[in-house]
Amino acid sequence: MKFTDSPVIELPVRTAVLSLQQDNGSLHVGTSVWPCSLVLVKFAERWATPSPDAQNPYANLLDFHGKRAMELGAGCGAAGMGLYLLGLTDIVLTDIPAVMPALMHNLKRNKPVLGRRSSTPSCTGTRRWIRPSL
Repeated sequence: MKFTDSPVIELPVRTAVLSLQQDNGSLHVGTSVWPCSLVLVKFAERWATPSPDAQNPYANLLDFHGKRAMELGAGCGAAGMGLYLLGLTDIVLTDIPAVMPALMHNLKRNKPVLGRRSSTPSCTGTRRWIRPSL
């Protein structure tokens, strides 16, 4: 895994490889893959698997099997799709309207990889996470 200015980032997760299209020329930060999302997935992957020769302090926190999640501000979807491949039962990915085309594109792009599981991540539409004025 190497983060560059390339429009495509590959994220290996266990036996799968996510291919994430990004648009570095966009004015919206959500259309670029953030390095921290890649680090989060790789950290979870590293520590989610029990190590026979060392104690795993994160074993309970990173056991995603049977758990559901919602990601607010999913951007290109790297973290959500990566954690889904690590065992989440269901995940809903959301973002602002301007970023949704990039997210939807990446979900379609990775459907063969994500489809190996019984369900795939869902994107129910755009969400505005803004507090209404009082």
